[in-house]
Amino acid sequence: MSAPDAGVLRAAIGPRPEYYLRRFEKIEQGDGKWVATWNWPAFFLSSTWFAYRRMGGYALLNFLLPFPFIILMPAQGGGGLLALALLGGYLAIAFIVIPMCANALYYRRLKTLIARASASKGDDWAKRRLRPPSIVTGIEAALTAGLAFLVPMVFFAARIIYVDYTPRAVVSEGISLGASLKYPITEFYEKHKRLPAPHEADQFRIDGGKYTRSVIYDADKRMIVITLGNRFEGKRVAFHAVEKDGTIFWNCRAIDLEERYLPPLCRNP
Repeated sequence: MSAPDAGVLRAAIGPRPEYYLRRFEKIEQGDGKWVATWNWPAFFLSSTWFAYRRMGGYALLNFLLPFPFIILMPAQGGGGLLALALLGGYLAIAFIVIPMCANALYYRRLKTLIARASASKGDDWAKRRLRPPSIVTGIEAALTAGLAFLVPMVFFAARIIYVDYTPRAVVSEGISLGASLKYPITEFYEKHKRLPAPHEADQFRIDGGKYTRSVIYDADKRMIVITLGNRFEGKRVAFHAVEKDGTIFWNCRAIDLEERYLPPLCRNP
């Protein structure tokens, strides 16, 4: 495809045509090969710049770019090689690759539209797309900028909340099963005025649940031990029996599970 007329390009570019014409000239000299040139607007606000230049498809792709990286981030959060690699990959694409390729994409877009508009029968759609940026495209770009900032932040915050909520839901099942075992042990205490002995402990157990490996009564340590499964495989929480004035009270504490995943009633004051 031959180089378009400079006057047509100026009209299509609108404001600051020289900035782009100099870069288009370098790209044209590449003889069809990709030539990297830097684009500062695409570096700071790439989705906005694409929208302003009537390149809606690229604006949408760039807008969606953070989501795969957010989804693929390790569920536990924090550091790690995978998290660093994903973050590095996103930063490289968003702030190096896109700004270096933006001018070439824009030039190829304009060349295609100009060729279509100058065809024998003309192309009204292409002619409309060749109009220089206007107030309307400016408003669209401003809205895109707001969405490009707000939506990924909300999505990222929702993922953090979900990632933190899911393990707590797993722990909650174990706590609920452990709490259900308190009642028969309390009834045993009220009837016999003592806690179950080691040889009686087997009658006070629950084989497990969806996320829980087992719930047992440890007579020697006088506590209900909840052993979790799923992502907390082997981690334990316990209800400790405390006798006071002929009554049993139960204190919930973690054994080797991180306290941040516990419900409030099991956290140390």
